[in-house]
Amino acid sequence: MKDSNVAQPNAGGSGLFHMDLTQAKSRIKQAWIFAVVSGVLSAIISVLAVSGVEGLEVFRFAMVDALILFALAYGVHRRSRAAASTLVGYWVFNIIMLGLSSAVVVRLVFLAVFILGAWATFVYHKLQGEQNTDPAPSIRDQILN
Repeated sequence: MKDSNVAQPNAGGSGLFHMDLTQAKSRIKQAWIFAVVSGVLSAIISVLAVSGVEGLEVFRFAMVDALILFALAYGVHRRSRAAASTLVGYWVFNIIMLGLSSAVVVRLVFLAVFILGAWATFVYHKLQGEQNTDPAPSIRDQILN
């Protein structure tokens, strides 16, 4: 008998990608919080770069990065699969563009959290669909009742 609160991506699986609804919500929360933290750090770097701090001239447009991260964080907070997947892609793009010169471990940890958060959005929607087995009332039923 299958447990309806656990996603079954692989039969008998356990580990990082095997989660129930509570774990999915937790992973989603972690992902959007990490995105907000990254956005705040980008905003701080942007302000420092604009104010003339030496060595940060390259990061003058980091505020755009911060705004994108805030928008994606909001989407992940709303449990959007598209926003979560875009966040992963955007983070990979940033890693490629900035290179792996500094803070590589931190970037990879953030990437892992974003990947798990994206997976969790899909698990969340799958489990929500399984729990809502009652068919939606038809328009005719809504009008007559």
